[in-house]
Amino acid sequence: MPTAVSSHSFSAWEQVSRSAACSITLSDIYEDRMMQPSQQDILCGNRFYWDTHAELYHQQIKIALDDFHYGPLIPGDNELKLLPSVIPGKSRCLELACGGAQNSIYLARRGATCFAVDISAEQLNMAAQYARETGTELKLFESALENLPDLDLPAHSFDLIHSTFGLCFLQNPAPVIQYAVQNLLAPGGVFLASFAHPLMAGEWLKQDDDEDEGIYLSDYFHLPPDLRHNGEDYPPALSFHFPLSSILHFFLDAGLHIDAVCEPPALPEAASNSAPYWSESWQEYAPLYRKIPICVIVKASLP
Repeated sequence: MPTAVSSHSFSAWEQVSRSAACSITLSDIYEDRMMQPSQQDILCGNRFYWDTHAELYHQQIKIALDDFHYGPLIPGDNELKLLPSVIPGKSRCLELACGGAQNSIYLARRGATCFAVDISAEQLNMAAQYARETGTELKLFESALENLPDLDLPAHSFDLIHSTFGLCFLQNPAPVIQYAVQNLLAPGGVFLASFAHPLMAGEWLKQDDDEDEGIYLSDYFHLPPDLRHNGEDYPPALSFHFPLSSILHFFLDAGLHIDAVCEPPALPEAASNSAPYWSESWQEYAPLYRKIPICVIVKASLP
């Protein structure tokens, strides 16, 4: 293994500030308890993080309302064309872990009836603000995705269920996807979701006095999560990585047919500022994100 003189630890997290990132592991956080985080720890940490950082996040991250975004620095649906057709007044869409619900607003402005769910009240406040500013109507729900059965959502009625980097906040997205498919997706409906690419759990290394560089990933089948420290009073915020085979089986095991799998590179330098999901901190690493994918997008449909 070559000696690295420089390295970059990837993070598909929205980097609200450099100081917010923390190079710690689960064992560092939980060494006193010798345990993995409970579901309640994960929910508490993620809710607190997004309630605390929502306003700053929306100041520093540019998310378009005239394109459907899938991940940082990559093309949106205006180029990728993965979305099903929207029939004004008839199409019904559900966004999971919506954040500011920019994708729901994009669909609503094209005539869809849009429902959106997020765990963070402050993120939903931003979504409501964007909806007012654009004159669109959204049906917003504050809830953990694990609690979808408790929400008043119309059964078997959604033509599209979508999530951009939202299912990554679940340690195991399979039960949520399965519930959504079996109870909410309409016959012939589409499930469209993007995840942090498993390579984002690695580290970019460059050898001393050599042009050779590449990614180092110690264990592909046991990928470390991204962590954000919330201080001493709250568990860390966590975002999880999954092997590609696991991501595909989330959908296959729920009874869906895989229609497309995409691993888009970052946009070329000349067009990079036009990405529908962009920040200055991501842009610094755009040359690396043109060599390896930052996300994987799955489009699946219910037969």
